[in-house]
Amino acid sequence: MISTRISALFVCAAILAGCLRLSGAVKSEPVQSGASEIALARPPALVKEINPSGDGPAMGFLGSNPPVRLGDAIYFAADDGVNGTELWRSDGTPDGTWLVKDIAPGAASSDPTGFAVSGSWLYFAANDGSSGTELWRSDGTAAGTTQVKDLWPGATGSTPRSLLGTDGFLYFFAASDTGGLEPWRSDGTAAGTLQLVDVNPGAADSETGTWGQAGGIVYFSASTGFSGGLWRTDGTPGGTSLLHDYASFGVSLVRNFQEFAGQLFFSAKSSGGTELWRSDGTAPGTAMVKDLFPGANSSSPASLTVFNGSLFFGAETSLYANMLWKSDGTGAGTVAIHPGIVSDLFVSGSLLYFRLGGEPWVSDGSAVGTRLLRRINPDSSSLAYPPHFTTLGDWTYFAADDGVNGRGLWRTNGTEEGSARIAGLALAPYTFVIPLGSRLLVLGSDATRGQELWAVEP
Repeated sequence: MISTRISALFVCAAILAGCLRLSGAVKSEPVQSGASEIALARPPALVKEINPSGDGPAMGFLGSNPPVRLGDAIYFAADDGVNGTELWRSDGTPDGTWLVKDIAPGAASSDPTGFAVSGSWLYFAANDGSSGTELWRSDGTAAGTTQVKDLWPGATGSTPRSLLGTDGFLYFFAASDTGGLEPWRSDGTAAGTLQLVDVNPGAADSETGTWGQAGGIVYFSASTGFSGGLWRTDGTPGGTSLLHDYASFGVSLVRNFQEFAGQLFFSAKSSGGTELWRSDGTAPGTAMVKDLFPGANSSSPASLTVFNGSLFFGAETSLYANMLWKSDGTGAGTVAIHPGIVSDLFVSGSLLYFRLGGEPWVSDGSAVGTRLLRRINPDSSSLAYPPHFTTLGDWTYFAADDGVNGRGLWRTNGTEEGSARIAGLALAPYTFVIPLGSRLLVLGSDATRGQELWAVEP
């Protein structure tokens, strides 16, 4: 009798374990591949057909000119087929979508690029057809869309680039008629637009990098190509100084800025290769965190992201070996979490999403809590570049191609079974996914239209 009861208990336990595997409660089983679609109560809807004869919103080369959000609207470049590529805005409704200003009159294009927000202003570079490409700003109205300053008078243009908006100021790189390509700052007025430093003296261009902010300090990378590296500024020429000279390695290898614990963390190349560095805004406090790939080799840290009180990033540890890393900001506290080439880290709620092996993965920040979300395409990489991880409400959205339905918009609650493709919308090769109020604004298409602005309501 006892042996019969024991046998029955083993049978029940086996049945229960099988049920748990079927329900998805046990995560040790391989995930299932294949297409999965969900039809929303409100299908994706076209916001407005901006260009009836072709593509409307313009994303720039390889998607390098994405829209930005300011207030209750997004701002972007678009071509309506009549006025050329100009500045547009949309609040996600047909009546709230319009051409802000025809900066280059007629069919010519002003080609607005490099959108950045500072305070209540949108900043960007544009060409009005007579001044060349210069710095502009807009409050969202035609009358409030004006050129900030003609840094290089005439048709040549200063070509502003790498714009950063913060604390009511705009930081950017631009050329001028009196010097080469150098770092500038603007308060939105001509009088308040000034060059911070002449990194490469005279008419020569500096090798420009990027901007960042940490602990109330604005940082940037700039070099002559032979000397220079990490700089700091308080927005004045007198308060702009070089923190660390990376000698002849060039500014292009000082990048990936991320604020963490009041300091700036970044990747930089020195005699120890390209490794993880940090700075507290002082020269003595600017140093390598850890040589992850020992010697002159480079670990090339990238996708630095703050999650659950730690800094996460992807880096190489040896030839053909890459890892997801976690750091508390110290060398001893910088440890490997999971193997693989990771990128595009994104925080959504209690999970860290990222790309690994061309598929979406999630992590709770621990090694045992790092797992494949779902194998969407069994034959190839599914995630678009970039995957555009975005949060709206209880869902995380991203762009992926399942190999059957083409590139589409997916949503997930962080589980395999809760991940599905949203039916009724094909995403453009280089798209955007921006939450605005209760909806997502995306660049997509259907069988009859080119790339246009669509709205998705969960």
